[in-house]
Amino acid sequence: MLSKVTFVGFWGVIAPIDLPWIRSWISRYCSKIISSHPHHCIIHREALASKEFSSVLNEVMQVVIKVANFVKSRDFNCRLFKDICSTENAEHSTLLLYEVVRWLSRCSRLKRVFILRDKVKDFLHNRKNEMQLFSDELFIARLVLLTDVFEKLNELNISLQGRGKWVFELQTSVRAFVNKLTIFVIRTKTGDFVFLRTTRNFLQQQIVR
Repeated sequence: MLSKVTFVGFWGVIAPIDLPWIRSWISRYCSKIISSHPHHCIIHREALASKEFSSVLNEVMQVVIKVANFVKSRDFNCRLFKDICSTENAEHSTLLLYEVVRWLSRCSRLKRVFILRDKVKDFLHNRKNEMQLFSDELFIARLVLLTDVFEKLNELNISLQGRGKWVFELQTSVRAFVNKLTIFVIRTKTGDFVFLRTTRNFLQQQIVR
């Protein structure tokens, strides 16, 4: 019977009580079928992989999370920040609350903090450590680079979703993305940020100044 099985998938939320029999079934299936290739959810694996980045960029992410959550933690902070943005005719009037489970939203949150970086600096006048970071051009450069990185990861994640896609297509998309990363690294080392739009625009503005 098992020899007739061509593909088996699990999706959704699996209750902890069901995990032992699922693992047992998969182990039994793989032992019977020589050509079997078990795969964990590719989208979930991509999300887990995106959490692993350098300590320097991780520090930037933690600062962004801390600042965004501080602004959103109290109504008074929200109103004060909104007043600062309104006074200066900012494009947006609030930051976005960080949520670990919504990994696709990380790019939006990073981009919003980058756009409102001057307003964030004004808001943090009583919190010197964070304020100094938002006055540091190197920190801002890392922030904008991280924004572009997560934008590319979002593009990959969205391309992996949708009905009627085979696992082979998803694997091809992931391999293509990995190959693109190699090209990104080579080009950025030569000072070419054509693939990182926000970073390129930021650096061009710095040169003009």
